[in-house]
Amino acid sequence: MNPMNHTITAQTREGIDCHNQGDEGVGHRLRKIARGNWNSAAESRQRVYETYCQTQWNYYAQGRRKFEHHSHETIEIIRMIQSNDAKESILTQLQNSHQAEQKSFSEHSCRHMIDFAARLIIPINIGTLPNEVNKRRHLKWDTGALKDCVNEYFDESPVLTFERLRLPKAFDAWSLCKVGGIKIRFTDNLADHLLLVEDDAIVLIFHHVTYLEQQGQDSQLPPGLAEETIKTIALLFPQAEYGGSKKSTRKKRAWLSKLCKNHENEYGCRVDECVNRCGGLPASERQIERFRFWRDRLGVLKQTYDETTPSTISQWWHDRRNGPQWFTFWVAGVALALATLALFLTVVQAVEGALQVFLAYNPKS
Repeated sequence: MNPMNHTITAQTREGIDCHNQGDEGVGHRLRKIARGNWNSAAESRQRVYETYCQTQWNYYAQGRRKFEHHSHETIEIIRMIQSNDAKESILTQLQNSHQAEQKSFSEHSCRHMIDFAARLIIPINIGTLPNEVNKRRHLKWDTGALKDCVNEYFDESPVLTFERLRLPKAFDAWSLCKVGGIKIRFTDNLADHLLLVEDDAIVLIFHHVTYLEQQGQDSQLPPGLAEETIKTIALLFPQAEYGGSKKSTRKKRAWLSKLCKNHENEYGCRVDECVNRCGGLPASERQIERFRFWRDRLGVLKQTYDETTPSTISQWWHDRRNGPQWFTFWVAGVALALATLALFLTVVQAVEGALQVFLAYNPKS
């Protein structure tokens, strides 16, 4: 992983001055302000995060604000957040700045502005923004440094106990959908990762792999969270199955491509193309005890998957969780089909015989 330089110097500010950006989109400018240059990431991968930044701006601005009027404030707020300033200190400085410039902003509006800037740094729904949709999991940040708030949220120890719970190679996104009937939906909110919603019918998967790969020692995330999140993505989308070129994996690759395309059509943003490039996990890493931050959600997801029963012929065919049971079911199914066919042929022969007898006694018919 390549650490990023979050410090905004005078030279950096000059380079990202929104008044000198020409036709660059707001999302591009916001990504550069919040994350700097991702030199190791391809431009197409950076655009995915830029779309996320654009979405957050749309929530905040509601089409009534011009970014040029907020660029300097956004830069200053991000600088203070990355310096681990407390939110109350940032709020005070922002209000003092508004008074000095004779701007009229309520405390509520200032808090929205700070939450918006925080979301550019960390893809988590921090606070609530106007015009926001899908208000699911939010991280409430009222006091202290953002880094401390995020660490406290994710640093909770696992509370559920999972005895002898295995995460076999067959436990992946395709099996969740095709066997367990659990739909996959990608999310921009890290706090929603691996969360089951809508009566356990949908699991949310955080897809910003490029963002996770760029985390370094100065990250606002707890140590190890980015790496473990990538491991869970590798568990659900192993590269050998979803990112290779083998003919045997073509079905899963086509399924993932369709899943990403549907997400883009529905939400207007692309899925990070690296969701299928996170490598794979050996058997030793596929133990539930090897996960800390996501252990409870992984365990609940696996148990929900194990408790599902096939309801369609397709699900019965793809369900290989219990090999002997699958074999017995299909042997019985084939036997039943053959018996039904034999019965049908017997009935046909009987009808044909009766018809021949009838014609023999009634030659004029």
